[in-house]
Amino acid sequence: MPSRLAPCSSSRTTIFARSNTICGTRSCRSGCSMPMQSIIETARLRLRELEPDDVTDAYVSWLNDPEINRFLESRFAENTMDDVRRFVGQCRGREDTQLFGLFAEDGQHIGNIKIGPISTHHKRGEIGILIGEKSAWGKGFGREAIAGLANYAFQDLKLAKLTAGCYARNVGSRKAFRQAGFEEKAIRPAHFWCDDHWDDLVLMDRFASQSTGSGE
Repeated sequence: MPSRLAPCSSSRTTIFARSNTICGTRSCRSGCSMPMQSIIETARLRLRELEPDDVTDAYVSWLNDPEINRFLESRFAENTMDDVRRFVGQCRGREDTQLFGLFAEDGQHIGNIKIGPISTHHKRGEIGILIGEKSAWGKGFGREAIAGLANYAFQDLKLAKLTAGCYARNVGSRKAFRQAGFEEKAIRPAHFWCDDHWDDLVLMDRFASQSTGSGE
């Protein structure tokens, strides 16, 4: 049965076992209790762990589109189907990382969100997000996905802190994280070379003890 994630009344997590489960969790020597397979449901999205077979031409095209990858490190190389499937497989093989696809109500894959690396010793994790489908831009899906994943991280993974970072000029990403309850804590000046200009790195975080962001 799905387990309701408090305090977000519009998201829930369903746990599925994989074939390599040990006591229902990933086999993690550090004592991690990360569920083997998770589906996070929000008001308009289903966040499901990606498999290599989920990689499509559309997914690969996101990573090679200059408008979409403007603030991604993937822009420095041409990405192929094999490259992306290998990356997804590597994420699934790691004990400290979960890569989720963002699926709309009609089943369309519109982006990804990743938590990892996760430190079980320090009870924190890093979040990164990509909305790849341009038709989904500006509709609040980023905020909704971040908020849903944050609830999962705090309630199911028992983390105490989440961190994130983005280019200072990535206005959409900064807005999505702020609306999901993250606070901008520091700036690393001239950290990225982008569009023939230096850009700053914005560092953000959210604690489990904080109130939830708007729209959760």
